[in-house]
Amino acid sequence: MERVWVVVYSLNVLRKTLVLVSWWLEIGSGLRLV
Repeated sequence: MERVWVVVYSLNVLRKTLVLVSWWLEIGSGLRLV
């Protein structure tokens, strides 16, 4: 059962990291356009 929680937690962290990365890339491209 603990293994399931570890997987869920890892996927959550991965998803948040991907969101942050895409957010930063958007900001970066926006700054480059200015």
